[in-house]
Amino acid sequence: MTTLIRQVTFDQVIEKIAVTTKKGFSLYDYTNGLILYHGPGGFEHIAILSDSNIVVLSGDGSDPKFAKSSVFLWNIETNEIIKTIEHTSNVIGIFFTTDILVVVQEQYITFYNTSNFEQIFNLVNSTGTKDQISIVQTTNLSLITLPSADGKSLNVCDFHDPAYILGTINIPASEVTYAAFDRHAEFLAIVIDSGRSINLWSFDKKQFVSKYKRGTFAAKITGLVFDNMSNYFLMTSSRGTIHVFQVQRIPDPKRATIRSKYSLELPKGVDLTCCFDAAGYTINGINSSGQFNKLRVDLEKGMLDLVEEKPIDL
Repeated sequence: MTTLIRQVTFDQVIEKIAVTTKKGFSLYDYTNGLILYHGPGGFEHIAILSDSNIVVLSGDGSDPKFAKSSVFLWNIETNEIIKTIEHTSNVIGIFFTTDILVVVQEQYITFYNTSNFEQIFNLVNSTGTKDQISIVQTTNLSLITLPSADGKSLNVCDFHDPAYILGTINIPASEVTYAAFDRHAEFLAIVIDSGRSINLWSFDKKQFVSKYKRGTFAAKITGLVFDNMSNYFLMTSSRGTIHVFQVQRIPDPKRATIRSKYSLELPKGVDLTCCFDAAGYTINGINSSGQFNKLRVDLEKGMLDLVEEKPIDL
């Protein structure tokens, strides 16, 4: 099946979906998949905020003007690039909040303020990937997970000062294939064992909570997000199955493995990047073949239902 989509991401309050393709980048309404804005091509990674006219993009290397080591700030009101930020190695991920822009490169992790997008920190990327990095901002907390300098652990830091370590999880950073906070910075999910297992940690209590099992075979994890109430988290992988796990809030001293509560098989070769709505029972997203998908958690049947699938305007 032809893959049309390069990256799919969401704003911080789950109102918009942002997509990059070879032809350009687009913004869509989260609730119905209708297009809100379309921009030109030349970009690989994308990050957006709900209340900002700035879209942050990285180059796709298709033209010297759009080098893979460059980041571009695009203003959707004036339809133009307002700033270009050059780096020394290829960009492999972008994280954007109201306070901070984090650009993950193969060799470095660079932090910029969002008032004038000037660099404020630059750290060595000890793993060479973006898999260990997750970011969350609440009223009281501004957190980021980072691989330690020696790569032997995963650190939780204040993203205003990433040298200030708030906690350390003693798992080799190279073994972490995905990390994700819930929206309240209460929990941190860490995917290990080549995508087979997920450890849930309480950031609040600085302790292990529970262990979950995705499957028997290794898989590249393409997404992990919590619902708004942190009752569930869903995980998508390159193997095509969407898994929804129920959050266990009481620490399990026996570390018994928990299986997914709901799951849905997707067609072979189709990756879906999706997110819970505010209520937590509807899951919307865009798949790799350019279709908007709406799924619903059916509590009575104990399953996920695909209730809508339609092509998006690319």
